[in-house]
Amino acid sequence: MLSFFSNTKENAKFTLLKKALPNEINLEQIREIYFLTAIEYNEQNLIELKLSIKENRIKKFLQEKKFDSLKDSLEVYFFLKNDNTHFLGIMVSPVEFFENEYFLECYNFQEKIELTEFLDLKKVYNKNISLPSSNKNR
Repeated sequence: MLSFFSNTKENAKFTLLKKALPNEINLEQIREIYFLTAIEYNEQNLIELKLSIKENRIKKFLQEKKFDSLKDSLEVYFFLKNDNTHFLGIMVSPVEFFENEYFLECYNFQEKIELTEFLDLKKVYNKNISLPSSNKNR
């Protein structure tokens, strides 16, 4: 999909993420979205990931995990809202739209994250550059 205001293609990760987001996440309230990293998708990793967010040690947890790209993954996204608050979102990849649970959860967290510390960091959305279609058009 081409961006409405430019001739650049919409980021592929953002295209999937936009389709997977639950209806309660309004993209008009989001300023930027970053892909932080991916880890192997298994129940133990999901439990540990949730616990690391709750205990404000997400950065350390994600830096310690290795990922096999041949396996399903948990993708971790950082959402920066217009009011400068932020949250993390966890999505299963590959996205299978016939399944119910592809965007697992959103978490508010207190830990200060320096985005530059994440080696896999990729900006997937910037409100000032592209205007996505509304959430209703997923």
